Amino acid sequence: MKECARPYFMLDREVRECSSLDENLIHKGTSLYEVVRLMEAKFLFLEDHLARLFNSLEMAGIQPWVTTAAIRETLQILIEKNRIIRGNVKIVITRE
Repeated sequence: MKECARPYFMLDREVRECSSLDENLIHKGTSLYEVVRLMEAKFLFLEDHLARLFNSLEMAGIQPWVTTAAIRETLQILIEKNRIIRGNVKIVITRE
């Protein structure tokens, strides 16, 4: 399955073109993810998804290197850059 379905993705808070995505970053090593639904440019249950993601990181012994506030800001930039109002966004956090 293709990991990047829109023209842009974000890596370390930097907008990048999907053609530059190295899927090994996602599929090798330890990573955790959440998929969040976007409807009418609003993320559904975002706080619940973030809480679950950070709880999973703690359970896996992975020290988060990003804050929930940074993720929220990144998601907003991403939907604006891709000009989307509905769809799914996958948040992936890998062990640094």
